[in-house]
Amino acid sequence: MYESLKRRTLLMGLAGSIVATRAASAAAYPVDLVRFIVGFPPGGGTDVLARLVADGLHEQLGVTLIVDNKGGASGTIGAAIGAKAKPDGATLTLGSSGAILTAPSLYPTLAYDPRTDFDPVGTIGSYPNILFVPGTSSARSLAELIALGKTKTQGLSYGSAGVGSTLHLSAVLLQQLTGINAVNVPYTSGSMLQADLAEGRIDFAFASAALAQLARAGKIRPIACTGRTRSPGFPDVPTIAEQGFADYEVVNWFSLLVPKGTPDDLVRTLNGALNTMLGQPRLRERLAIDLDFTPQPSTPQEARTLIVAEQDRWARIIKSAKLQLN
Repeated sequence: MYESLKRRTLLMGLAGSIVATRAASAAAYPVDLVRFIVGFPPGGGTDVLARLVADGLHEQLGVTLIVDNKGGASGTIGAAIGAKAKPDGATLTLGSSGAILTAPSLYPTLAYDPRTDFDPVGTIGSYPNILFVPGTSSARSLAELIALGKTKTQGLSYGSAGVGSTLHLSAVLLQQLTGINAVNVPYTSGSMLQADLAEGRIDFAFASAALAQLARAGKIRPIACTGRTRSPGFPDVPTIAEQGFADYEVVNWFSLLVPKGTPDDLVRTLNGALNTMLGQPRLRERLAIDLDFTPQPSTPQEARTLIVAEQDRWARIIKSAKLQLN
């Protein structure tokens, strides 16, 4: 009985400690409710990531985060809203590759400047794209896909989420490095793209590892990974770099951003919460299973350095491809 009582006392003490810690975190943060802007509609991979991050930050800070989906224009609509918010800790923005890394080179004018209108809190991490072909395709490798393209006078067709999306730019870089002739077929619906790919109405598409179920069913076939290393979800699928194109690398980067001018102490608080969250084994496993996502904790300065380097790299690629959006 004494041991049972001691255990209950210990558990109550631990619970009280956790509550006290969260209460202290909440007291240290200036607001109880945080708007978390996501530049993509609900239901997609980016939205799944955002909600996992929101839940994790809630656990660390003790404040409520409301995911606010502002989809459209490769995430730039949401980014513009986040950039104009007050720098008081009440608004966070999920920084995506499209809105932060490639948009400055694709759009002649933007309603925000990704380099000067945000302060990075930290890098969240990244996931690669996978190059899929229909299950009925004769191509079982990148070399075979390139050879297939040479037999078609009109070139190959590929699906994307629109001009300027990472799915589109994955194909643009592939064309630059391999000389493959391919035509972009933009989709406004991911489910329509998947259906057309599975039915062989398009020749290939880049997509996330979320299409693993279609691949397991044999309806589509993964033949290459866009990352520098192989995808954890498709460990037997070689990277494009492994298949003879060493300069190829495309991953979807995500970062946590606040409006420029947010107090340094708030940035440090958020960075600590983000990095602690990303270090939790349970969350890392969930991110790997759901999204093939690799977390990358960082300092705010490391996040800024990565953003600038990737912006410069994509500027060169986009200029070479002569791409621009209105």
